[in-house]
Amino acid sequence: MAKQGPKFFVPGLEKAADAEKVYEATAKYNKVAVPKKHSDRICSLAWTRNGNKYYAEVGFPLEEIYGGETVMAILKDGERYYICTPNSGVLGGFPIIVNPNNLPVFMRFSD
Repeated sequence: MAKQGPKFFVPGLEKAADAEKVYEATAKYNKVAVPKKHSDRICSLAWTRNGNKYYAEVGFPLEEIYGGETVMAILKDGERYYICTPNSGVLGGFPIIVNPNNLPVFMRFSD
């Protein structure tokens, strides 16, 4: 079972209703179902690719190899994870995809 993280949020948005709208729009753009419970949404993800370890957390910038933008959402589609930043999966472009063979470990938001 994954650890519980902070309360659900979307960076830069003060109102919970606005955060929900942006999260839902991001999920829809990426053709991913929206988990209704906040505790089913992912706030951080660690993975390995080509022997290198990476980490993404909502509200923090990604490593430069992935563009260095702030992570707005991390979505789950089956066994794949989508890391979404403003230009990769939120306002356009494609999300950063982490596959199960990259040994992902995640933390969920709390309710």
